[in-house]
Amino acid sequence: MSTVDQQLVDAAIDLVRTRFGGKAWSGAAALRLADGTILTSTAPEPPNVAVTLCHETGAICEAFKRDQPVVASVCVVAADQDRGYWILTPCGVCQERLLAYGPDVAVGVPDFDDPRRWRSLRLRDVQPHWFGRAFPEDGIWPPETGLPGRADGAIGTPLPRPDGTIGTRYLGPLAPSARCGRSGCPARRAAQSLGGLAISIRRCILAGRYRLTSAR
Repeated sequence: MSTVDQQLVDAAIDLVRTRFGGKAWSGAAALRLADGTILTSTAPEPPNVAVTLCHETGAICEAFKRDQPVVASVCVVAADQDRGYWILTPCGVCQERLLAYGPDVAVGVPDFDDPRRWRSLRLRDVQPHWFGRAFPEDGIWPPETGLPGRADGAIGTPLPRPDGTIGTRYLGPLAPSARCGRSGCPARRAAQSLGGLAISIRRCILAGRYRLTSAR
C-alpha cells in the first residue's frame, strides 16, 4: 500500500520553487501513480476566481489520460513570512475525485499545530463518513463504467463496509439485462458517453428504474 512520503512532498515543493520562486501562498500538488510515476501540477489564476481549480486537478487529469490509478496525493503551499511549506489536506472536491481510485488512496494531512509537519492517511480515514458508504457494497455507488485505471471496464469501486472492512469485489461490465425500462432514458443515452454515465444511472437507480447485474 502506497503512502505519502518525503519524495512526493519534495516533488510538490520543487514545483512551487521553480514555477513561483516560493512566492507566499503559491502552491502545487504531487500525485503518485500505481506504476511509480510522480505527476505534479498547480492551479492557474484566472481573473474570475469562481473558475479557479485546485492544485491537484491537472495531475488527476493527466493520470486519467494515462489510464493509471492514483495511489497517493499531497498538496503544499508556501506560507508567508518565511514560515516554510505547509501541507494541506485535500479539499472535499479533490477527495471526491481521488475516491474514484478507491478509499485506500494515501493523502498528506498536516499537523495543525505545525502544518510543516505531516502524516499519511488513507481517504477512508480522512473521510470515514463518506456518503458513498450508505450504498451497498455491490457497486451502486459509483455506478460508473470505465472507472479510471480499470481497463476491464468494470463498474464500481471498493467501498468500506460499516464494520470497517473493505469490499474488494467489483461488478462486471454492464450486462445486457442491466438496462432501464423507460423509453428515452438518459442512462441509456449516457452509456455512449462516460462523462454522464454515473449521474444518469444513479438517478435511475434511486428512482427504481435501473437494475444492475454482474456479468459472470
